[in-house]
Parts: sequence; C-alpha cells; structure tokens
Amino acid sequence: MKKFQAVQKNVVVNFKNKKEAIEFIEKKPQYHYEEKNEWRYYDAYLGNSSTRFSTISGNTLIDAIEQYFKKIITSMGLYGASGYILKTVKLEKITEDKARLTITAYPFSTALVGFNNDMLKDDRLKTKTLDILDVTENEFEGKYEFELTKNI
Repeated sequence: MKKFQAVQKNVVVNFKNKKEAIEFIEKKPQYHYEEKNEWRYYDAYLGNSSTRFSTISGNTLIDAIEQYFKKIITSMGLYGASGYILKTVKLEKITEDKARLTITAYPFSTALVGFNNDMLKDDRLKTKTLDILDVTENEFEGKYEFELTKNI
C-alpha cells in the first residue's frame, strides 16, 4: 500500500494522498515529504505491544519480502539453532487486499555434524503461512515463487 507522509526526524504523519501531505507541509515547513510502499502482517511474537502488526516496505511487495525475509521468518517461528533448509517460498493473492506467503522447509542445517541429504525426508517438512495485508491489485496479482539462493 502506498503511504504519503510528512516526516520530521522520527515523527511521521500519514495522509490519504499526496495532495493532503503537501498541503500539511506548506503549513509546517519543518516537515518534508516522503512516499513509500508498505505492507503489514500479524506478528504473534510482538508481546506487550499495543499493536501486533509488523511492517515491511520496499519498491514492490516481492522486494520487501526479500529484504525483510529474516524478520518475517522469525515472526513465523522458522528459526532455531540448527536452522532450516528451504524447499519452497511462494506468494499468492488470496483476497482483494491480502496475499499469503507460504514457506516450506526442512528443520535441519548443513552445518550439523554427520549431515547428509538423505536426512531431508518429506515427512519432516514444516509448512508455515503468513497473511500480508494492505496489498492492492497494482502491487501484486496472482502467484509468485521465489528463487531460493541461500538457506537460513
């Protein structure tokens, strides 16, 4: 979702459109204009917070997921001492304003002593999903499978 903002240091004021933001800045010139794409997702690991939503931002939704992937997998509970070997990472539009990120991974690490590929059996796969909110038609439509370049 595109955000139109007036920003002064760490104070951010959001507006519905660019025109409203510019009008605000004309009255308060200490602010400057910023525009960015931002999406939210429910983060169960944000304890004691007034809101349980985390945000990611980037040029596109796919770029934002790649840039914030470590943060996302932590929110999904896909982390641990031994790590995970990714099998698939997919994104698909599920409603008018929501997309679902699905990660399938083996709960192993190639750093384990005695590791070999025979340990990667499909009955050990773990699949987690995360719904990403504020997705518009222009930002993402259909399905996308991420190219896996490294493991976590």
